[in-house]
Amino acid sequence: MAEKYDRDGISIPRPATRSRGHYALAAPYYLALGYKPIPVKGKVLLVKGATGYGGIVTAEKVHQWCSEFPYADTALRAEGWLGVDIDDHGGKRGWEQLVELEGRLGALPSTFSCTSRGRFSNSRIYLYRIHEDLPRRSTAAKHIDVVHKFHRYLVTFPSTHPQTGERYEWFGPDGEPKSSEGPPTPSELPLLPPSWDDYLKRGEHLGSGGNQSRKPFTGRLSDWEESLDNGAPSAAVDGLKREISRCPHIGHNELFRFIGDIEELSNGAESRGLSQALHTLKAKYFAETNDPTPEKEWENVLRWLITEDWQEKRSSWRSFLVWVGQLTARNGGPYAQH
Repeated sequence: MAEKYDRDGISIPRPATRSRGHYALAAPYYLALGYKPIPVKGKVLLVKGATGYGGIVTAEKVHQWCSEFPYADTALRAEGWLGVDIDDHGGKRGWEQLVELEGRLGALPSTFSCTSRGRFSNSRIYLYRIHEDLPRRSTAAKHIDVVHKFHRYLVTFPSTHPQTGERYEWFGPDGEPKSSEGPPTPSELPLLPPSWDDYLKRGEHLGSGGNQSRKPFTGRLSDWEESLDNGAPSAAVDGLKREISRCPHIGHNELFRFIGDIEELSNGAESRGLSQALHTLKAKYFAETNDPTPEKEWENVLRWLITEDWQEKRSSWRSFLVWVGQLTARNGGPYAQH
């Protein structure tokens, strides 16, 4: 673009390129309702420290972001609520999967939703109040994601979808347009049914006993990492390493899954070589993650899955193996130590 000059030959500064968002107008409104608005460009976060396990959004930060990113799009960090994100387009079958889940868990109550695909689209994010912000599943089904405090965020009105250019809109419990009024406060949203909450809390590696008594590990992570065996991998660990390497992308959900696998194997007879599996996972995660603070995400997932009693569990298992070895040695059994 050619430089512009005024009549005295002085260069005229070009105006900064503006996006189509209205963060400075929308953010104070959402903040007043009790939501946590964050600035994004399309779906890309523009600030650090606002999402994930260690993310914090305050009124002071929002006011600062309004000055720095007045024309950004608007997203909401989930606190006190979560979103059930149905993808039902382009070959994705989220609605069919929702019907199947409701058959198992009971119907979800009617609630407010947000979508850029129009009033009659099945693709939308439904909002529900929760009693406590805890790590939950990141996916309820193959084409149903879960937006919660520790995973993702909700891009919302008056933002526009980066691919389609369509505006995100709010809709009420009966599907009626509600963008002119906006959503209710988080405390006024319908409560997520207990059966659904239990299902979302009961991730593949979180156990079935609930998360209320879970105590994340607060010690030195290096102690746990150094405790992992670094010998020749067992068959199970070898298979896990291949699975990690072949995984198309290591994000939050995959990280939870593979760390859970490593933690479980560390307390069993197939623990040989787990240090190598952890190294493979760590290298692939940091090379592929989209998280703005991957170091914090890595640390928090480890602390959550290891828990404070990891040494006790490890010691108990090894004591059991010693006992089995001593017992079977008397009879020349398969666990006899020679």
